[in-house]
Amino acid sequence: MIAQTKTTNSQLPFKGPLLLSVVALVILATLFYTATSVFRTLELSQAQAKLSLYRTTIENELQRLEHLPVIVADKVQVRNAVQSRPADRLNQELLDLSQDARAEAIYVMDAQGLTIAASNFENTPTFLGKNYGFRRYFKEAMQGRRASLFAIGATTSRAGYFLSAPILRSGTPIGVAVVKLDLTRLTEILEQTNEMILVSNKDNIVVLSSRADWRYRSLLALNNNRRKEIYQERQFGQEELQLLDWKTPSKNAAILNGQKFLSLEAQLNNPLWTIRYLGDTRAIRERALLVVAVAAGMMALSALAFLTWRSGRLRHALSASQKDRKRLQREIEVRRQAERRLTRVQEELKRSSKLAALGQLAASVTHELGQPISAMKNYLAAEEIAGDAPQSGLGRQMSLIVARMENITKQLRFFASDRGEDMSPVVIQNVVRGALSMVKYDLEKAEIELASTLPAQDILVLGNQQRLEQVVINVLRNAIMAAETAPEHKVMIDLSVVLSGQVTLCVTDRGAGLGGQTIDQLSEPFHTTRSSGEGMGLGLAISASIIQEHGGQLTARDAKAGGAEFIIVLNALQEDD
Repeated sequence: MIAQTKTTNSQLPFKGPLLLSVVALVILATLFYTATSVFRTLELSQAQAKLSLYRTTIENELQRLEHLPVIVADKVQVRNAVQSRPADRLNQELLDLSQDARAEAIYVMDAQGLTIAASNFENTPTFLGKNYGFRRYFKEAMQGRRASLFAIGATTSRAGYFLSAPILRSGTPIGVAVVKLDLTRLTEILEQTNEMILVSNKDNIVVLSSRADWRYRSLLALNNNRRKEIYQERQFGQEELQLLDWKTPSKNAAILNGQKFLSLEAQLNNPLWTIRYLGDTRAIRERALLVVAVAAGMMALSALAFLTWRSGRLRHALSASQKDRKRLQREIEVRRQAERRLTRVQEELKRSSKLAALGQLAASVTHELGQPISAMKNYLAAEEIAGDAPQSGLGRQMSLIVARMENITKQLRFFASDRGEDMSPVVIQNVVRGALSMVKYDLEKAEIELASTLPAQDILVLGNQQRLEQVVINVLRNAIMAAETAPEHKVMIDLSVVLSGQVTLCVTDRGAGLGGQTIDQLSEPFHTTRSSGEGMGLGLAISASIIQEHGGQLTARDAKAGGAEFIIVLNALQEDD
């Protein structure tokens, strides 16, 4: 009986470490699952923003010249050329028009599909004299409808996007006008992103992608009848339309060539294509494993420290207990300081990563908005030259708005470049007035009462007026959105100079307030309280960066009387500066 008791007691020391090991494994497994879920959510959020950007980019490029076929079809000389050839002079006019519009080709076909005039009449090969009556865009246009089609050129073997419109005589189609867009530049943009993007048409055939080996591959098996129709229309030339190794096991997940990806998709409005953005799940697992490794290391260090402390306590016994207790307290304090430093470093790294993504997004938006703004300027200039500008001054106002849009896109480069623009003395009252002029319509539409207090004497600061106006406009629009849902539709602006030589601009609303959020939380990139589609959460991030560039500070707090109060503090420019 005594021997059995000794054996049982000797097994007890082994149960403690085994139990701790099991608990540690459970904790690490739970931590891995939680970290994976968090990183997946963050990855999906970033992927959604990128998907929206790429969708807008593709739609803008495809819709850039959607009205040009109608303009060509309405020309008198085009209708006359279709009915009574020759169309030699029309060839040169189409060439000039295609160069101005940056279209690959513009051509005109008669009722039988024969090309009677083309902008590439001097090229080899040329569309002139070719019959494209087999194309779907021709057949639909001859039925009196505008049409569009992605196809590989039957003559040039180059992929393009074809837009067509019927040429009408007394309401009856007598021919078809066609504009072909060159998609080479759009394809290069997708390839240069180093992202995984693919765009498929309604037949689930990939027409655009960031990887060349994905193009003209089918996501789903085509039935024989539809495959035969596509070959008869010669839409994809001699491409075999092989099946891509593609599976969608669950929502927001896809398997491509045996590798699992995060998958987000969206529908283009015109044409009815589907764009998909794929994110690599390996990065999620790697970050989750890193968190687990750090946690395991900390657990191991904690266990080691505990064992060291326990062995030391046993070794020194009562005589060294006080000394060991003091040493332990110092170690704990040092560890707490290390943990606080680690937390600060992690927060700074996270913010830096967001700002880096914001810089890339700002560069992409600036690049993609440049073309439509340039197009608007060209159209306004063309109307002014043609003498069609409205007498009411709307054209001049539109020109001013376009110029301001161009200035705003220039400001987005603030996040894509390390260098700022030259600064000069600016009257802060003019900044406020300029911002108010831009949100005047928003104030009137929301029936907001504006109360402003601006000193009569000019207050100067050193800065860039356009950037400062951008900050004030953003703060005012936030206040308008908060006030229009509040019982008291009122926004207040107060400008003052304190004794320390600082200029303080305060914008107050009577909305719901900040809900306890700090300015650091509000100015985090991609942080937004608006519903999906109404904002990306970049306004205050941009505004805070601009104010910091000017040596100032942007703060926010809940107003005592209710609502929110945003305060912009800048250094006043002294007379001897």
